[in-house]
Amino acid sequence: MKDFRGFDPATRRTGATVSINGEEIIVTKGAVETILILCGNQDNGSLKEKEEEIGSRDHRIMAVAVSKDRGYRFVGLVGLSDPPQT
Repeated sequence: MKDFRGFDPATRRTGATVSINGEEIIVTKGAVETILILCGNQDNGSLKEKEEEIGSRDHRIMAVAVSKDRGYRFVGLVGLSDPPQT
């Protein structure tokens, strides 16, 4: 890992720069809406269905995107188990 940017509440995302086979790639994850805007709002409607499906299992949902040259490309959704604190 070449660089890490911790979660920023203002941008609602975090990211890292990694080197794979000599190529620098930026990986970012964060709030779904934030990442979609970063990627040019590429939601085709089916993404909302997946988001609801993952959320129905009481998971926190994050989106992931990568950038090799310019602009970001949406990679997918991640559901994180986040049980209520007692």
